[in-house]
Amino acid sequence: MSEAHHFLPSPGPRYRRRLEVQIAPLENGLCEATARLEFQYPDAVVCRVYELVLRIDEATRTIVDARAPVFFAENESCATTLPLVQQLVGLNVLEKYLWRIHRLFGASSGCQHLLELSEEIGRAWFNRMTSRFKQGMESFDPSIVAEHCAGLRSAALKLMGGTR
Repeated sequence: MSEAHHFLPSPGPRYRRRLEVQIAPLENGLCEATARLEFQYPDAVVCRVYELVLRIDEATRTIVDARAPVFFAENESCATTLPLVQQLVGLNVLEKYLWRIHRLFGASSGCQHLLELSEEIGRAWFNRMTSRFKQGMESFDPSIVAEHCAGLRSAALKLMGGTR
């Protein structure tokens, strides 16, 4: 038995976790979605920061630019997965988005930080689209939504008074 077995386990994480997503409209029909994940020690010093920024074409819902400007590569998995961020370019944020990012970042050797940041941007975009449908800011076009996202399709049908 090694000496390590004699130490009591720690009572849990000694940091605070903060995750936020912002979506800001840009010119030329683009939006910038920024997800930021921070781990803070009790003395409020930021210890690790992860950030993912996606530029999304609002008309096509396609990612046109992806980067991770602030990224603390905690381990080798994080460092080797970071170049995969560029593979987000060309993905539609409604069409099988979660499935695709899980295939990209969710492997056992992948980076859970990038996966979580990507998921949060997808959720924020979905919530934004649903809100825009409810407020009448965006018209329902079945040809766009029908093949992309069951949740949006369901919300749009309810708003139109139909059922499915």
